[in-house]
Amino acid sequence: MAISFLFGIHSANPEHESYHPTAALLMSIGQLGFQLMVPILAAFIAESIAKRPGMVVGFIGGLIASNGGAGFLGGIVAGFAAGYLIILLSKLLSKMPKSLNGLKSIFLYPVLGILLIGILMSFLVEPMTAINEGMKTFLASFQNANPILLGLIVGAMCAFDMGGPVNKAAYVTGTALLAEGNMYFMAGVSAACIAPPLTTGFATLLFRKYFNQAERNAGSINFILGSTHITEGAIPFAAKNPVVVIPILMIGSSIAATLTYMMNIQVPAPHGGFLVLPVVTGALQWVAAILIGSLVGAVIFGLYRKLTFHNKEIGSEDIENEQSA
Repeated sequence: MAISFLFGIHSANPEHESYHPTAALLMSIGQLGFQLMVPILAAFIAESIAKRPGMVVGFIGGLIASNGGAGFLGGIVAGFAAGYLIILLSKLLSKMPKSLNGLKSIFLYPVLGILLIGILMSFLVEPMTAINEGMKTFLASFQNANPILLGLIVGAMCAFDMGGPVNKAAYVTGTALLAEGNMYFMAGVSAACIAPPLTTGFATLLFRKYFNQAERNAGSINFILGSTHITEGAIPFAAKNPVVVIPILMIGSSIAATLTYMMNIQVPAPHGGFLVLPVVTGALQWVAAILIGSLVGAVIFGLYRKLTFHNKEIGSEDIENEQSA
């Protein structure tokens, strides 16, 4: 999708004068990928709970959630519901003869599971959609607010779960406003999504001593992921100590988003990161805002790792002294 925008913002639209068939092909492939994100998320959540029998049930549940407008939040609920429905079915069917085990796996689990998840999601889609829409409405109401306040909210949401439902609420709001011609809001969302992986990348570069080799390798890759608007690259770093690391990433993202809004930058593309710089209004300022936010977050993250590194050294020295005494 990002590459398609390089042909022109409207180059995938057959009715626009800038239409290009290659751009249209790239856009259609990208849109299909986005449409599958929620069902696949739900499928793998269900698979992690109920193994292979849960996958197809989770996929259908996620598809119902996606088509019903429940978004990533609905997909997560569908995944958990599908997984535990299969667990329940396995207990209910446990007394069947072992000779029919093959029938359970290839027929009973998928058929009964899809039936049950379909019935369950028919009741859950509406409230989940209301929650999803409520989050978007809440965020959209701040689009004309003070740029500092808007930047803090958008930055915190985008870095909070990095690709999860809170992040996607901000992102989907940005794409919805973009469809209305508002390119200002999306600029801050994109900056806030790009900052977390760059923060971890710069931290491993500037404070190499306090990261192991695997983390340094991941940090190097995050420069590529961040530059192409893939926030999820920062998740492995956050997962090790989310209580400390996620707020640090939120600080970096908030600074990047706030500076973007203060400079009134406009980004007409919903994705792509630095690949779409040719169509960004205020491209150099946008890159500067992202780098400033990322570097501030990186220094804080690096100092935190330095502190924990020295604390471990002091702790190990104390143990050695006690043993020698």
